[in-house]
Order: sequence, then C-alpha cells, then structure tokens
Amino acid sequence: MARMSKRLAVAAAMGILAAGACGGDADETPTAGSDGRDAPVDPASVGVVTVRLEAVDGVFIEGFEVGLRFETGNGDVIGSTLWSDFIAEQSTDPSMDDYYDSVLRQKVPAGPVVVLATVNVGTGPAPEVPDVAGDLRCRLGIDVPAGGEVAVEVSFDGGDDCLRQPATAADEALIQAFLTFAKDPTAGAAAEVPFADEVALGLGREIHAAVARTQIADAALWSIHVDSFRAYVGPFSALDLAADSGEVAVLLGEHPHCASPPMPPPADLAGMRRVSVQPAARSIDSCIQWWTIDLFITPEGKIAAVTLDLWEP
Repeated sequence: MARMSKRLAVAAAMGILAAGACGGDADETPTAGSDGRDAPVDPASVGVVTVRLEAVDGVFIEGFEVGLRFETGNGDVIGSTLWSDFIAEQSTDPSMDDYYDSVLRQKVPAGPVVVLATVNVGTGPAPEVPDVAGDLRCRLGIDVPAGGEVAVEVSFDGGDDCLRQPATAADEALIQAFLTFAKDPTAGAAAEVPFADEVALGLGREIHAAVARTQIADAALWSIHVDSFRAYVGPFSALDLAADSGEVAVLLGEHPHCASPPMPPPADLAGMRRVSVQPAARSIDSCIQWWTIDLFITPEGKIAAVTLDLWEP
C-alpha cells in the first residue's frame, strides 16, 4: 500500500486502473422491479447518492479498484460499476486527478438504499478486480429523500467498513456541543444542545428511560440501571462515557459495530437521522475499548434519543 507523488506514479497507476469490465451506467435513472423485471421509476420520487473517494496523501503506486453496487431496501439492484469504468465513461483521456477526485452520481428511488462496495489496492501485482455482481465486503444503509442527495465516502482502510457518510460541519458542531455538555452538565451547557422536549435513553436496540428537557442537566437521570449489558456490569451512562472521551470520530447513519456488521437502531427510531460519536480508530488498540453514542435527530433537528453501545468481550 505504498504511496508516492502523483507526478511519479501516473504512468504506473494509470495502466492498472484502466483494467476491469463495465458494470453499468452509474448515472441512469434507476429501474427496479421486485419480480426481476425492470419497472419505471417516477422522477418525482428519485434522489441521488454521490460517491467520492477519501482524500489520500499522494497516490497508490500499484493502483486501486473499487466495485460498487446500489440496491433498494428490498434487494433489487439499481446499478453497479467499477470505479475505473466510471472514470473511463467520463473521459477518453482521464488524468490521475480524475481517478482520485471525481464524484459518482447515482440516481436511486427515494427511500431506503443499500450501497455495497469492495476496495482493493495493488500490493505489487495489479489490484484484484471486484465482482460487482457478487459478494462485496462493505455495506452501508442510507435513506435518500425525494429530490435530495446523500453523500457516501469510500475509504481505503481495507476493512469491512470502507463505506461511510461524511459528517457535515453542523454534525461536528452538534457532537462538540454534546461532548461539552457531557463534561459539564449544567443548564447553560444544555441550552447549547438541541434536545427535544423528552429524550429517550437506550442501550443498543432497547430504550430504557426518558428524561424531560427541563431535567436534562441532571446527570443522575442519565444512568440506566440494568445488571449487565454486553457482558459489562451496570449502571450505564452515555453522559459519563462521553465526559471521558478522548479523540473521537463523527459518523452518520448506519455504522459497523466495531469489527461486526451494523446493529439496527431501536425500532421506534428507525428512519430518524442518526449522528454517532465513537473513539477515533487510531486512539484504541482493540474493539474492547470501542463504544458508540448515537444521537437520533427529528426532522426539526432536535435530539429525540441517545443510545449507548459497547463491544461485547
């Protein structure tokens, strides 16, 4: 996974990245039918998923390849492509910057959409070409609004969590306000966080309590009194955990449960916007140290629920 300057790597990487077979038009209006036959989609109910690659310092000497597939929530295939095919469709003579900086726009039916991907980086020989019709390592569930766009970023980390929704500046500010409140739970700090009139508190997929907005600064009310959870002994408090957090990462939507597949949210919260704060990957040595605090946001931008989850040893 060695990297070098763009100028020196162009000749080597361009030949490798051109490999691969076409997987489909990434910008066609999608059609999907549950019976296996294509069915037209009303343009008024279409949204867009934009896919970009994470920024890297330089380029991969041996090149890379990304396989992408888009599906509806019930598994109908909307479209698929290799990244090299997508780039080749944009230009007959693409530059190195085109491979790293281009943004794929996939039209999809509004509603639940699943993005699947495999990312392979060359390590001497050319990168293995993913089978876009077969098993792809990474999975990300998103909800696409009609007429709206949802951004997805592809990571080169090489794991099963190579897809993520990049956080916006507003999301980062929300998490920072929440962490500031957690470290100093006063009425003044709470006023800087957009809590709903009542905030549900949960562990994993289960809601255990609720706190009124007027009492949100009472740290004792954040404790969930259960004997055990994920093999840890209670009580549990998202506020206490957030207060002791170090370097963190902010994520949107569905996310892996550390090294395991994503955990569904509590049933009553499904469909709400989900902003999560977790320890930054480089700040922990194993999943034993991993945790996630997920904030569930109403359409009005209020935090309706806060859930805590841990990795089970």
